[in-house]
Amino acid sequence: MDEEKQKENGTEEKQEPKNELLEMRNLLQRKQAEFENYRKQVDKRFIEMKELANKNLIFKLLPVVDNFNLALKSADTNSNPEDFIKGVELIYSQLFSFLENNNVQSMVTEKKK
Repeated sequence: MDEEKQKENGTEEKQEPKNELLEMRNLLQRKQAEFENYRKQVDKRFIEMKELANKNLIFKLLPVVDNFNLALKSADTNSNPEDFIKGVELIYSQLFSFLENNNVQSMVTEKKK
């Protein structure tokens, strides 16, 4: 009888590590799936934030575009070229202010020979 119990205990002891191994493998698979889902959510959120930033930037640029349209329309009706040039210079200034406010800086380039 003692031998039978020892055999049963021996197989139980062998089964226990197998069960632990299966549990750990299942846990690892769940954690990997959770991490993959998290990564997908972060990627999606990053894309959404980037699109929102682009929309906001374009929205801020619209007044400059509107002013260019007005200047072009006034060129047809206004016979004074000095007024047109002054208007374009103001729009140019407005565009540069927009760029500076959005941390865009000019770059120095080398001239090709």
